[in-house]
Amino acid sequence: MPTEKELIQRITEGDKEAEKILTEREYPKILRRVRTHPAFRSSTNKENTGILNLEDADDITNTVWMYLIPKLRKGRLREGVRLSTYSYQFISNNIYDFRRKAVLNKYRYDQIKEDPPDPDPIGMVKKFINDPCNQVMALILFFKDEIPEKHYQILCFYYYEGFRFNEINDCFKYTKGYVSQIHRKTILRIIPELIRKSEMPFDEIIEDGLQALRKLNS
Repeated sequence: MPTEKELIQRITEGDKEAEKILTEREYPKILRRVRTHPAFRSSTNKENTGILNLEDADDITNTVWMYLIPKLRKGRLREGVRLSTYSYQFISNNIYDFRRKAVLNKYRYDQIKEDPPDPDPIGMVKKFINDPCNQVMALILFFKDEIPEKHYQILCFYYYEGFRFNEINDCFKYTKGYVSQIHRKTILRIIPELIRKSEMPFDEIIEDGLQALRKLNS
């Protein structure tokens, strides 16, 4: 079994299989670190109705991982530093950020439940894209014709509208955990598989996706 150091080295060389192996190995560990982090535990309760809940842990973990992967591709991890150490500050920052957003979104969430948003993902893209450098958004748009429509819609609500998983579940009457499962399947399995099958280099995929973002945002 390849070591963490070997996998990260292969990722810097563009090895997508190494990226898949590292994701499968490290993503669950980061999720556990999020759930056991003192700032997260102090924001939850047994009824899952605290400032943060278990579904927020999935949101936070995904945010951290999607931030780490581009750093690893560019070789930003210093020699001798373990991924667990490198990721800890990102985990802490995102937990505190989610706590702040959860408080600020309380009244907005009440309004959302009474007046569900327009389910048109293209309309949301035009309205809410404000970061033309976001690689996740670029990948979503590049592969939008190959991603199942419902998956694409959920990604739009999450990345462009800024809704949390439990908000999307409530708005569209999905069963608990459905949005989290669809999101994880799309981001960690479907899109990486599409990247591997594509004949275009990864940098060109990103650039095409960014061009689509610029057009929609113009």
